[in-house]
Amino acid sequence: MSGVDFRSGSSALEAPKAVSSASEVASHWRATGSALANNVQAVQNASIPTEQWSGQTAQAVVTEIQTMGTKVSSLSGKFPEPAGVLETWRGEVDTAISEVKTLQEEWDSELSNYYDRVAQIEADAASDPDYDREAALERARQEMISKQSDLKSSYDKKITALSTAASEAAKTINGIADSVVPRDAVKAGRSAVGAAIFGSDTPIVDSAAEWQYAQELAPKIADALKKEPMTASDVRLFNEKYGEHLSNPYVAAAVAERVSID
Repeated sequence: MSGVDFRSGSSALEAPKAVSSASEVASHWRATGSALANNVQAVQNASIPTEQWSGQTAQAVVTEIQTMGTKVSSLSGKFPEPAGVLETWRGEVDTAISEVKTLQEEWDSELSNYYDRVAQIEADAASDPDYDREAALERARQEMISKQSDLKSSYDKKITALSTAASEAAKTINGIADSVVPRDAVKAGRSAVGAAIFGSDTPIVDSAAEWQYAQELAPKIADALKKEPMTASDVRLFNEKYGEHLSNPYVAAAVAERVSID
């Protein structure tokens, strides 16, 4: 710090913004997890109409319902932890705001004391011709610079700690989310998310989700395939974007409905 900073504490040491909405989001996550958990028993206890289902078909449906219930139960358990992380971070923000407010008040108090000291130096100099006004002003200035530097250092440490806490919270929340649904599936849309959650061990539900996803993706692939002429660069970009999807039989079938093999 090269000189005395005459800004107010609130300007020199800006307080973090409150994140009141964090509690609302956390509450929503908890409610979602609870709703899923409450539905698990209903799903797993669902009965199969005997007049419509029997034998291996009924057993297959029952097995899938039980498996889906397990998946939903597992999914419901993923919500409380990120909700707790978000609430903890909100508490850390509130604490930081309070601590920074204290630093701001100290800053303003020190600045007020500095003004008083300068006024006293000027008065002493006016009443005493031998008083070393310049030396006194310089001492007061250096002391004020040191005090402001200490306050700024404390402020920077608190803001850095809060930033680190935010990064750790985001890392934890993203890690939990990624463990449930890959980010690529999230970007691809709801159908892709359904296909990711309900895997091959729930073939009935998974087939519906996979087919829905294929129906959304197939038109884009078909349009790309119909482009003429396709350069080597076009082929490379097509493979990078859609190559892995064409190994999915649902996608391949949906594309075949739209592109002639002739």
